Amino acid sequence: MTWRLASAPTSSWSGFDGTFPAELSSDEAGEAVVSYEYDASYGFGAPDWTTESDEDSLYVNATVDLVDGEPRVTFSSY
Repeated sequence: MTWRLASAPTSSWSGFDGTFPAELSSDEAGEAVVSYEYDASYGFGAPDWTTESDEDSLYVNATVDLVDGEPRVTFSSY
């Protein structure tokens, strides 16, 4: 299985008020693509390896904080 980032999500700091921690989220979604192989014979007879790929939108939600003067980014999942 291989994952590829076709396009990165974009975000902006337009809502940032200068204080930390700050919440950051995607303005525009990116796109992730996965490619994989599966046995289309499902165990009946000779293996029939088939390549497939699928794509999905990619959004980012994160909290950005300063710890000892260094940025710390914690990504949220949903």
